[in-house]
Amino acid sequence: RVNYTTDWGWINRQIALVLSQMYGRTNRAADDKSITYILDSDVERNFGPASLVTDYFLEALEGYHYTTPLKIVDEGKIKSINYNKTGNSKELVPHKLSNGICSLNENVNRLALSCIMTINPKGEVIDHQIAETVIRTNRRMTYTNVKKILVDRDPEVIAEYEELVPMFEKMEELAKILRKKRMKRGSIDFDFPETKVVLDKSGKPIEIKPYDRNVATKIIEDFMLIANETVAQHFFWQEIPFVYRTHDNPDSEKIQKLSTFINNFGYTIHIGTDEVHPKELQKLLEKIEGSEEESLISRLTLRSMKQARYTTSCTGHFGLATNYYCHFTSPIRRYPDLQIHRIIKETLRGRMKDKRIEHYEEILNEVAKHSSEMERRADEAERETIKLKKVEYMENHIDEEFEGVISSHDAFTISITDSNGIDQMIYKDKISTISLKKSEPHSDSRPHHSFRRPSENSHYSERPVEAQ
Repeated sequence: RVNYTTDWGWINRQIALVLSQMYGRTNRAADDKSITYILDSDVERNFGPASLVTDYFLEALEGYHYTTPLKIVDEGKIKSINYNKTGNSKELVPHKLSNGICSLNENVNRLALSCIMTINPKGEVIDHQIAETVIRTNRRMTYTNVKKILVDRDPEVIAEYEELVPMFEKMEELAKILRKKRMKRGSIDFDFPETKVVLDKSGKPIEIKPYDRNVATKIIEDFMLIANETVAQHFFWQEIPFVYRTHDNPDSEKIQKLSTFINNFGYTIHIGTDEVHPKELQKLLEKIEGSEEESLISRLTLRSMKQARYTTSCTGHFGLATNYYCHFTSPIRRYPDLQIHRIIKETLRGRMKDKRIEHYEEILNEVAKHSSEMERRADEAERETIKLKKVEYMENHIDEEFEGVISSHDAFTISITDSNGIDQMIYKDKISTISLKKSEPHSDSRPHHSFRRPSENSHYSERPVEAQ
C-alpha cells in the first residue's frame, strides 16, 4: 500500500506504483497531505521496529517478506521473544534486517502490514481492513517530545512540529476514548513502577531511573491493543489456523484467598460461581490506589492471576477483558507475531488452501507452546540480568544513605525498596549493621525509612521479595 506524501514528487510516485505492482500492494487512496510518522524511544540508535501511526492506522513493519527464506529464524525459535531492559537488545531476526531494511528511518520506503480501522466516538471499530502496504516515514518523533507537545505545551517543540500538533491532539483524544471503553468493560491495568538500568559503552551500570510511562507511550499502547484485538477477531471468524494471546480466568482458590486477605483491610470483591469478573479486580486496584497497602495488595492480586500464553484456540484474555486478542504488532521482536504475519499474507494473497491450512494445523500447536516457554525463559533472563546490574550499581555506593520503603517482612528478614527501585533484603539478626531510623512524615503516609547500605563484611543479599 502506498502512502503518498507532499514531498515525494512525480518520479517517486511512479516508483511507489511499481513497488505496489511488484508486491501486490494497493493504493490507500489517501490525499497528498497525509503524513506518516513514528513514535519511538529517545535512544538514537533505536529506529524500530515499532508500530507506525498514520491517520490512526496501525502498521507493523514488515518482517515476513524478508524472513521467508531464512530457515535460521525458524530453527532458532529459542530467540522467540526479544527483550531490552538493560540496553542490550537481542533480536529475533538477523541484525542486518532488524536495523536495516526492517528499521524505521525517515524518508525511505518500507514494506508493512497495516490494520486500518474506522473507530466511532464510542471507541467501537465499525470497519477495518488488513492490507499489505508500502509506507514512508516523514518525521521520527520521540515519546519525550510528544509529551512536551501534549502535556508540557513546550512552545519551542510545538513550533518545531507545528504541522503535526493537531494530529497528536486528535490521537490523544482517540486514545482516551479507547482507554475509557477498555476500562468500562473491566480491563485491568497493573501500573507497577519499573526501572531502567542505563549502561555505559563497556556495559557497566551508570544510572538507574524509572520508566517514563507518559501520555505518548499510553497512546501507542492503546492503538496497539485495539489493532491486536481487531486482527484476532478478524481471523477468529475466518476460521483459519492462528496463534492467539490468551489469558485464562484465575484459579478460584487463589481468588478466594485474596478475598479473605483483603477483608483484613476493609476491601471486598464480588465472586460469582467459582469465578471473578476482571471488573472486580479493576475496582479493587482503584480503591487501593494511593493507600499504604497498595503495593502489597497489587502484587498479591497479580500473583492470584494466571500467566498469559500463546495458544491456537481463542479463549479470551481475562486481564484485558476481551474475547479476542493476539500479538500482531511486533514481528521483528516476537516469533508469534512473525508467524501470524505469514498466515495473514497467505490469506490476503489467496494462498490459504487446504494444503496450507493442514500445514499450519500441524505446526501451530508446537509454535504456541514453544513461544510461551521461551517467553518465560526470556522474562527470567531479563529479571536476573537486571538484578545483576543493580548489584553492580550498588557496589559503587557502599555506605551511602538512601530513602526506602519497607515493603515486606517475615520472621527472619525485612525487605526494603529504595529510591532507585532496588529491593534489598536485610536479615533481622544483622539489623545492627545498618542505620535504620524513622524519617519525616511523607505526603503519602507510607512507612518511609532512610537506611545505610551494609558494608562488604555484613550479611547482605539482593533479590526481589514478593509480599506474602
